[in-house]
Amino acid sequence: QSPVPVFLAGGLKAENVAAAVNRVQPFGLDLCSGVRTDGRLDPNKLTAFFASIP
Repeated sequence: QSPVPVFLAGGLKAENVAAAVNRVQPFGLDLCSGVRTDGRLDPNKLTAFFASIP
């Protein structure tokens, strides 16, 4: 865990966010491409993403 607050970003999606959060223990998450389909936010991907966060 970092002594300063960090945001974790880059390729986060439902399939990998739990492992990433457990390893890094970030202050926050920056998500984009992992929750989009055809450039638009995908409600199903968002739901799965947030359900996967420990």
